[in-house]
Amino acid sequence: MKKKKEPKFTYKDNYTKCEVIDDKYGRKYIGEAYCHPDDADFQSLITGSTIAEMRALINTMVAYKNDLRIKLEALHQLYYSMNQSKKFNKKSYEAKMLFRQIKLLKQDLSAAKEQIELYKQDLKTYMEDKDNVYKYLRQKNSNK
Repeated sequence: MKKKKEPKFTYKDNYTKCEVIDDKYGRKYIGEAYCHPDDADFQSLITGSTIAEMRALINTMVAYKNDLRIKLEALHQLYYSMNQSKKFNKKSYEAKMLFRQIKLLKQDLSAAKEQIELYKQDLKTYMEDKDNVYKYLRQKNSNK
């Protein structure tokens, strides 16, 4: 069984970087997080790592979406080329399989776009919730 590679994290002062390497395509996806100077009193490696990892995941999904888009364009080009032939039969096995693959790729592309939006919304919610917790803790500490 192949061992799954874990993300690589780099920490420096108020900066966290997450690198996810895809061995299959030789790609590197990077997510970065900086601690805002106003939040320096609550600076955390866990928070920075979480945000950086979420951003790397979003970058991974964007690359996947782009790959799907390229495949879909290639299938559309193939259909266009086949359609120009006088002997093209829409009811042939090849044409049916081509239409099926186009349909499946469109569904995958739509799902990938939705998933990217969900990941972005999760990141935004996470950061807003952290900000609210920090505000609450600062207010509580100032009342003492």
